[in-house]
Amino acid sequence: EYDHDDGSCSVTGGYVYRSNDSELLNGIYLYIDYCSGILRGIGDATQDPLETYDFGNFGFGYTSFGQDQAGEMYVAKSNETIYKVEDPCHSQIPDLVFENNILSVDDGANYYWYLNDELIDGENNSTLSPEENGDYYCVVENEFGCNIQSNTVTVLDVGLIENNAPNFNIYPNPFKSSIYIEGDTKHITGLILSDVVGKVIWKQQHFKSNPVLIPSYIEAGLYILSINTSESNYYSAKVYKH
Repeated sequence: EYDHDDGSCSVTGGYVYRSNDSELLNGIYLYIDYCSGILRGIGDATQDPLETYDFGNFGFGYTSFGQDQAGEMYVAKSNETIYKVEDPCHSQIPDLVFENNILSVDDGANYYWYLNDELIDGENNSTLSPEENGDYYCVVENEFGCNIQSNTVTVLDVGLIENNAPNFNIYPNPFKSSIYIEGDTKHITGLILSDVVGKVIWKQQHFKSNPVLIPSYIEAGLYILSINTSESNYYSAKVYKH
């Protein structure tokens, strides 16, 4: 039972989330209100007080829940659309950018800035004025208490490099299974993906086409993408696989 002061009117019942995809949601009974669109959860029913969760307002008209064989949960809406329930800790990686000598990151609840993998004490705003050269990133805590690390940018004496090799634009970064390379690609003679200690993980002769498919056996983490060109130039960029 809950009151209707927030525009709620009717419980659309769901299921207990059992997928291995989310430690946060696992074991929580999920349901949504038809009118307010507030997605709620109930945790361990033996606890006193009862564990309850409010995952936000998703709009009017959700009519029923469903599950697949893997335990993933879906919600049907009256506009004939089906949505997948996803872990709020699997949010999009915060976009760290540099403009007018200021580092800034997407909105969050709390911010933790790092320089060369060391926490910068006392820097807890969404913006930062870098005072030293090095690799910067920000861990952003969202409204659900999930900490998500941004992309890394490198501050040098000559300016900022946003993980892109000179004369090339590499995206998305982080990537999942493929990347795009923009620039003078007709002169590329080879691609090499190495780990941070220099071990070659994967390589490709010549540049065939976009997107460049990265083998699925490569694990998530930080890598160096090296680009060789016919002018005997050698470029490299940090890339992140998630």
